[in-house]
Amino acid sequence: ILSKTRSIDIQFWIKEDAVQRATDEFGDEAYPMEDANPEDTADENRGKLAKAFPEEFTKSFTGFEYGDKLIKVQAQATEEDALRWALENADAVELISPSHLRLKVLDISQAINKRYSKTEFDSVQTIYRNVISGTDFLTYGAGKTYEKTVECIEKENTFDKVKRLKIKNVKKTIPISELEKYTNVEELVIDGNGVTDFSWIKKLTSLHKLTLIDTSIESGEILADLMPLELLFLNRNRSLSDYSFLKDMKITTLFIGTNGKADMSALYDLRSVNNLVVEEKLLFGLDVEKLMNDRDEIDEEPHYMKIRRWIEDGSHLDDLPTTYSIYPRLYCNKK
Repeated sequence: ILSKTRSIDIQFWIKEDAVQRATDEFGDEAYPMEDANPEDTADENRGKLAKAFPEEFTKSFTGFEYGDKLIKVQAQATEEDALRWALENADAVELISPSHLRLKVLDISQAINKRYSKTEFDSVQTIYRNVISGTDFLTYGAGKTYEKTVECIEKENTFDKVKRLKIKNVKKTIPISELEKYTNVEELVIDGNGVTDFSWIKKLTSLHKLTLIDTSIESGEILADLMPLELLFLNRNRSLSDYSFLKDMKITTLFIGTNGKADMSALYDLRSVNNLVVEEKLLFGLDVEKLMNDRDEIDEEPHYMKIRRWIEDGSHLDDLPTTYSIYPRLYCNKK
């Protein structure tokens, strides 16, 4: 039984734009303690990987969106009022303590989830809402649920609201006429041979992140005009044989795996990249010091590139060691 009269200390994480709700409810008894961003609190086991690709691997604030600013607020309230308020504002609030109230929220939310996610309609609507809000990918190849989600998008004509699109393990080629409907995609993942014509990607003027894995793309020139692109992930694209298209692009984070017989020397011409991730076995064919130091000078200071090595299909990502004895083949002894 929750107390209706005795006030206790309550702590919440609250989205910055919803902090006024706490003030309105608890008045002077509510005050901020600290703030945080989801991308700054990466899962400890994959911390370095999260720093390179934070949106993909942030776990500490699951349920809040990447980029949200969170404020920790402490307030004085009765247990009953605190629980009621946490549930009413669950879209923007996470109750931290006391632990017995947090468990009470968990029990109630699990019961709600079971009742409102048991039908196919519930599942499709949940995915649809997450897709058009930009929280989740719209994933081709996800079976019947995907097909139903696309039906919702067609019915509501919300193709332009799809921000994240994934094409994975699709056995048949997808017509360009269908892909061109998604005009405002900001993050695109193509994994497998579901796409054979990549020309439509040039029309994605809002694209910031692009991942190409196991595709049949032959030339990166088709990507060269993607000026908003900030992150490019290339791995196991067997026909890709030239990286020269990267020279004039403004990419800041570049992931290079094994792609056909692509000439790695083109990487020396990169100027915008400040976070380069390279599959470990490819590093032995590169002059790492040249990669790091042969850069444009900004304000009379060298613009260094941060290089990371990728090991075991991305399950471990680490800063490149700077001790010569660890990787002697990567460095030239200056003596």
